[in-house]
Amino acid sequence: MEGTRLGVVTGATAGIGKAIALALAKSGYRVVINSRTADERSERVVRELGALSPGSRHVAADLGTPAGIEDLAVAVEGIGTAIDALVNNAGETLPTSLPDFSWSQWRQQFDINFFSAAGLTARLYRRIVAGGSILNVSSIRGLPENGREGIMAYSAAKAALNSFTTTAAKALAPDIRVNALLPGLTATTYLERATPQQVADWEKMAPIGRFISPDEIAAFAVAVIHNQAITGALLVVDGGFTLRPG
Repeated sequence: MEGTRLGVVTGATAGIGKAIALALAKSGYRVVINSRTADERSERVVRELGALSPGSRHVAADLGTPAGIEDLAVAVEGIGTAIDALVNNAGETLPTSLPDFSWSQWRQQFDINFFSAAGLTARLYRRIVAGGSILNVSSIRGLPENGREGIMAYSAAKAALNSFTTTAAKALAPDIRVNALLPGLTATTYLERATPQQVADWEKMAPIGRFISPDEIAAFAVAVIHNQAITGALLVVDGGFTLRPG
């Protein structure tokens, strides 16, 4: 049965974005997912979504560019129904530091980690139903005490996204709620590039002693999307990682 509500999830062919898209489909949403390109991975996710909620689809668009944001917005508008939930999850992490400062790298990090969310929100908020929700997937690295020196641009962009979340919540109240999830150590594809020792060291940093699963993040995300009492919140889901000193 086709979902009666419409959800849009960016950066949704793997990891947290994919998990949120599937969780929304299970909750009765038709889901539009996005990634930069259409490939076997996006086709596979669309099949998974379609089995849960026919009418779900993928839109290829590079949200690190104004043209890509416009392409996705036009595709969503073409569906002809209002949006119930917009999840801004698109992002990536590149090494950036002061000694190796690069304008192009910093702009790239802000384009995909901040402007993709701000730009798509500005473009689509008028299409969101009263009582609808915008959820920005940020990071604990956007908190002042948790930015990392080796990924300074990413940390700064997520800090900007956190600020945007709270001000957008004020601007769009009372009709639309805007919140941000700040995940910590999550078991996504970047673990494939890590050594077993690195993984073990990282796990020791979290009081729960393990990585959070994307499904755990997704379950919390859907709960926040549906909770009419929550707006302007920066919601840390990190297994206690930010409790650590230093």
